[in-house]
Amino acid sequence: MDCAQAREWLVAWQDRELTSEQHRTVAAHLYACPACSEAERRLAEATPVPCLRASPALERRLWTQLDRTLQRARGRTAPLTRMPRTG
Repeated sequence: MDCAQAREWLVAWQDRELTSEQHRTVAAHLYACPACSEAERRLAEATPVPCLRASPALERRLWTQLDRTLQRARGRTAPLTRMPRTG
């Protein structure tokens, strides 16, 4: 593998979209090539970590549970009348 091909595959490598063989090939190149290893490190720093989202049903349950906890702490039992908007 040369540097041009390794750099073409860096995003797919970080996203774990390569086959096992391709992943091993890129990993071996990054181990042997300081320039590509540095490019991978810079890309990793610049790439945001994906945000995991809860399902709408789980999100409603979590908000409801949070609301009940807060209401009990305040000494009230009235439910939340409107769910906060997310996303």
